[in-house]
Amino acid sequence: MSNIFRGQEGAPYHLSVGAVVVNDEGLIACRHHQHDEHNRPVDAFLLMRETIEPGETIENAVARGLKEEFGLVAKITQFLGPVVSHYGYKNFTVEKTTLFFLCRFTKLVELKENDFESSGNLEWHDLDLLIEKQHAQAKHLSRDDIDDSLALKRAKEILG
Repeated sequence: MSNIFRGQEGAPYHLSVGAVVVNDEGLIACRHHQHDEHNRPVDAFLLMRETIEPGETIENAVARGLKEEFGLVAKITQFLGPVVSHYGYKNFTVEKTTLFFLCRFTKLVELKENDFESSGNLEWHDLDLLIEKQHAQAKHLSRDDIDDSLALKRAKEILG
């Protein structure tokens, strides 16, 4: 069965969840990729985003994504709202809506996945730096789907 939440021809809409994970020092978790999935050089700082699976709750999708992509556990503390972006797939454009959540870091766990999303370095950065990095990488790579700075700005308003 295909995943109805994954953008496809005839239904170019994608639904995922994302997390802004903050630790006790007020730093935010991200994956720092120096190469893309085709091994081309990039300098991308990505938040966790995971496609929802059919029958999966939003909370379970967040927890699964954090474990699979970041190797960590965190507690959801607040809904940050959606971020809408677009990406090209085959011969059409997909509209991606990511429901973002503010999460409090709990612990690291062993990464179970070995794919691009779990590659790169897990790093903790200042919110303002990540907002700046997200804007710059989206502009440099001409991809609005790697700019989640709106979620970061919403988190900053809450965290102060």
